[in-house]
Amino acid sequence: MVCLLCLGLLGGVSAHAQPEPGAAPPPAKQLHVLANQSVLLASPFDIKRVSIARPETADVMVVSPREMMVIGKTFGTTTLVYWSREEVATSVEVIVGINLDLVREDLRKIAPDQTFEVTAAGDTLILTGTVGDNVVQTRLLEGARAHVKNVVNLLRVRKLEQVLLQVRVSEVDRSMAKEL
Repeated sequence: MVCLLCLGLLGGVSAHAQPEPGAAPPPAKQLHVLANQSVLLASPFDIKRVSIARPETADVMVVSPREMMVIGKTFGTTTLVYWSREEVATSVEVIVGINLDLVREDLRKIAPDQTFEVTAAGDTLILTGTVGDNVVQTRLLEGARAHVKNVVNLLRVRKLEQVLLQVRVSEVDRSMAKEL
């Protein structure tokens, strides 16, 4: 029985063991964070150092030996790598998304009485709905571009029905009409 325990211990793999040479690395974990917001990321081990591939997309700060704060800066994807004291690296794919609630709130201030919706596809905002005139449409587009560069305009401008009336005014005198 003691031998079986020894074999079990020898056959066990530590949680921080390196993959075998030639083996595919484990897939990176994903972390979703909104632009201009932060997420606290806990580590199962003490963090020795951290690195982020695209610091313009996200930033990272170690706030305690086992926690780091990931801050979303602009839309995009980057890779965060952090190492244990034993130099074992852990990789996290950080996906920074657009804060649609903030965009909607800002655009509602620009056009509170208009009917439109804001959605996102990747790094692009999509505006749909109906607005009263071209001025409102332009203001909404400019407001959306303040948040992201790429904006798809699917807004329709409500066309007002116009009727062309031709009016002829004539003056008729009864006595002149009888003579004719």
